[in-house]
Amino acid sequence: MDISACLPDAAWCREVRLRVLTLWPLKALANSLGLALFFVAYFWVMRHPQAEVAVMPLTAVDGWFDFAPAAMPLYASLWLYLVTPVGARVARPLVEGLKVSTVAREERIWELVPAARTPFDDAVEEALRHRSGG
Repeated sequence: MDISACLPDAAWCREVRLRVLTLWPLKALANSLGLALFFVAYFWVMRHPQAEVAVMPLTAVDGWFDFAPAAMPLYASLWLYLVTPVGARVARPLVEGLKVSTVAREERIWELVPAARTPFDDAVEEALRHRSGG
């Protein structure tokens, strides 16, 4: 089977390369600044809601898609590609690191640091009381 018909011709590859490399520093800067401004605005909106925060009910569509932790490296690699001008040699180890669980299961720290543990729900309630001034 001849696969040459499936491969793009050299002119197409040159055109794509030219489009990607033309003004790439400006594109990287504009993309980074645009995303930074987006997140500043996003977090401002999250801290200053227009109305009472509500939990959205699940819909039938939500049941169509399962959470897949194995897809996290793909999602992260797309995010890195969009947000940073980092090359694949640098980004690949960062993304691959997401395959390893980051939940600490080591208990020796509690022998070294005698601190009281606070259950998650209690910590959230305390944070909300603190935020409301209570």
